[in-house]
Amino acid sequence: MWGIDLHFFSKHLDSIQMLSARAFFRLPGMFLIFLLILPAASYPDTGKETAETRQALLKQMRMEKFATIKPPDPGTLENSVIYVQRKRMVEKIFMGNLFYGFRPTMGGLETGSGLAGGAVYQNKTLIPGIHVTSNLRVSTRLYQKYDLAFDMPSLFDMEGLYARIYGGYRLATQRDYYGLGADSSKSNRVNYLDENVEISGTVGKRWFHWLDTWLTAGYLSTYLASGKNTSIPSVEDLFDDETAPGLSQSPNLYYLRPGIQFDIRDFPGNPHAGTMLCFVASIYRDRQFDTFSFTDFSFEFEQFIPFKKKYRRIAIRGKTAAVFVNREEGHEVPFFMFPYLGGSNSLRGYREYRFMDENFILLNVEYRWKAAIPLEMALFLDLGKVFHNLEEYDASDLRYSYGLGFRFASYQKVFLRLDFGWAESATPRVWFKFEKIF
Repeated sequence: MWGIDLHFFSKHLDSIQMLSARAFFRLPGMFLIFLLILPAASYPDTGKETAETRQALLKQMRMEKFATIKPPDPGTLENSVIYVQRKRMVEKIFMGNLFYGFRPTMGGLETGSGLAGGAVYQNKTLIPGIHVTSNLRVSTRLYQKYDLAFDMPSLFDMEGLYARIYGGYRLATQRDYYGLGADSSKSNRVNYLDENVEISGTVGKRWFHWLDTWLTAGYLSTYLASGKNTSIPSVEDLFDDETAPGLSQSPNLYYLRPGIQFDIRDFPGNPHAGTMLCFVASIYRDRQFDTFSFTDFSFEFEQFIPFKKKYRRIAIRGKTAAVFVNREEGHEVPFFMFPYLGGSNSLRGYREYRFMDENFILLNVEYRWKAAIPLEMALFLDLGKVFHNLEEYDASDLRYSYGLGFRFASYQKVFLRLDFGWAESATPRVWFKFEKIF
C-alpha cells in the first residue's frame, strides 16, 4: 500500500528531471530574494523606531529653540497703547459719567472756543449722600471754565427729590458779534471778552422716570472787555450801548429758572427712538442798574423715528425762544444774553453767533445711519431765523444750511462729532465737537 510505484516513476522520469533542472537554475534568484527579505523579517520595527526617534529629536530641538525665544521689546508707541487700554483712558475721557476720581476730558466749552480739554474730578463718597463734581477746562483760544457742583440725588431720603448747588467761573476771550437782527452784516464782525461768575441752587422732583420738574435760583455777575482776536475789531470800535445794549455797564443779575421736562428717549446720550419735550422760563432781575430786567421763555422738542432695527432713524429737533422786556420802564436785554443762531449746535453752515435778536426759531432734521462700529453718519438740514417782534413768528425768511456728519459713538453715547455744513458759501464750515448736537 505504501510502496513506491516504480512504473509511474520511470514513466515520468523525464518530466521530473526537467523540473529539477529549472529549479536548480532558479536557486540564485530565490536566494537573493531571501537575503533581501531576511533583514526586514528579522527586524520588523526598525523603520518605525527610526521615524519615532527622528520625530522625538525634532521635537526636542523645537522645544530648545522655543525656550530661547524672547518676545521683542515693545516700543514707546506700543507701550502707550497698552497703557491707554489697561487704564481705560478712552472710556474715561469720552464716557466719564461711568468713572470717579480724577480723569482727563475733552470739549465742554462753548462753540467758537477752539479745541478744549482739561480734567474732571468726581467723588460720591467724599461727603455722605452728596456727589461732588469739579471741572477745569481750557481751550486753544484761552477760553476757560472752572466749576464745582454738589449733587444730592436723594434729598432728605425722599425718592425722586433732588438738589444741586453750583458755582462756576467762565471766560470767553473772543466771542463774535455782528450786530442785532437777521440782516446784520458779515462786514460788521467784531469780538469781545465775556467773563462771568455764577452761583446757583436747584431743587427738583423726578415724578416718574420720564417726568422731571425743577426750580433754580441764582446770581450772575458779568464783565465785558475788548476782544483778544486782533485780526478783527473789538466790539467798542463799531458798536455802542444803543447798538449793543449793556456794553459799558456789565450788569449783575439775579434769576429764577423753573423748568419741566418730558423724556421717553431710549438713550439720552445717543437717542435712537422716543420723544423729549422741555420748557424753561428764566426770569432775570437787575438790582444794580435797574435797567436789564427781562424774562426769557424757551421750548425744545426732539423726536426720533427708528427703522431697520434702529440702525437707521430720522432725528428731528425744534427750538424756540422769546424774550419779554418792559421797555416802557427803560429796561432792555444785554446784547451778550440774546438768543443766537449759527455755530456747531444750530445753523451749521454759519459762523458761531452769526445772528442774534430777542427771539428765534430753529429746526434741525437729520437722517442717521450706522455705517460701521463705532461710526454713525448723518445727512442734515438746518432751518431757522432770528427776529425782533413776535409778529414775525412764522416760517418766512428762514435761513438754512445743510451738510454731512460723522459721529463716533457707543450705542448709548456720542463721544466725537465731525460736521460739514454749507450755507451761503461753497466752502463748508467744519465743526469738530466732543458731544452730540441732540
